[in-house]
Amino acid sequence: MLLDEKVINMEKNMWEAFSNGDSTTFAQLVSDEAIMICGGYKTSGTEYAKIIEQIRLQDY
Repeated sequence: MLLDEKVINMEKNMWEAFSNGDSTTFAQLVSDEAIMICGGYKTSGTEYAKIIEQIRLQDY
């Protein structure tokens, strides 16, 4: 598998975990030190993973 395919697959898996509120998988895919910005709110990957436990998307 090529590097760009790996990155795209990781991105898809990250969004799938996000949409399901799967903080465990999300935390495995995103660096603890990642800077996550959403709606002007800035936090670390670790803190963001805790936030997504409350998220359930129907579609994205």
